[in-house]
Amino acid sequence: MKIKIINKNSAVLAGLMLCISYPVQTIAVMKWQPAPMKHHKGMNHDRRAGKSFQLTEHNGAKVFFWKPNLKSTLLPLDNDQVKVKSTGMDNYHALVAKRRTEKLTEVAIRYPYMRGKPSGFSPKTLVGGVKASYEIMPSPLPREHRRYHAARDAVFVIRHEGQPIPKISVSLTTANGTTLNEISDRNGAVRFTLPDDFSETKPGRRNNKPAEFVVFSEYSSKGHQYKTTFSDKYHVDPRHWKSTELGTMVLAFGFISGVVITRRSRKNSNKTKGRKS
Repeated sequence: MKIKIINKNSAVLAGLMLCISYPVQTIAVMKWQPAPMKHHKGMNHDRRAGKSFQLTEHNGAKVFFWKPNLKSTLLPLDNDQVKVKSTGMDNYHALVAKRRTEKLTEVAIRYPYMRGKPSGFSPKTLVGGVKASYEIMPSPLPREHRRYHAARDAVFVIRHEGQPIPKISVSLTTANGTTLNEISDRNGAVRFTLPDDFSETKPGRRNNKPAEFVVFSEYSSKGHQYKTTFSDKYHVDPRHWKSTELGTMVLAFGFISGVVITRRSRKNSNKTKGRKS
């Protein structure tokens, strides 16, 4: 793509805009994201089949898989990926990657939903359980059959050793190029309105692919630094096509009403003429 520079001031302004719009994308952080899809014949579409995830910046990291009952197991990384299979329990599970050095602890968390028999545990049990020394807790996770949507609020709590951290900087970055920054309140909570930054939307939920977002925070305590991420996908705001459908319905109703009124007017006019004659 060719970029036309009008003058030196325009070039400087363009550079500043890039810096403002994408500050976090230049920082390499450990985070979870869906593994690239492999298309082949005989693909398994069973909803209880395993799910594959990719871990970025993972060197030296260990991965733990938590069940809804807070029992965890160690998972092996195959290059940069893990495949989580059904545990027989229906509900959210937790993928927790940890990496620690003498002066730095890094954590990446994601909550995949797995199918199975009713677990008997609330998602609050899993989310509220301390899974890492520094973590981002969604408050709450979307309920079953629901999801994160653009233009809707999402709340997260930042915790160190299970205790909320107030006045800490938190960022949210989307795969569509948006970065938001907030400061946690006295309860360690931040509220983001997920950006409505999809370049194109189509009618119908299934016709719009979701995008990824990552919440990131870092914290220092007693000479030790902590970095943590929470990642998930968010979907196009359904009001985009619902408003279009509603507008179409209104126009159709108006058109039909106009036709009916016109026909009735003609009939009444004809009746009036008949009486006069």
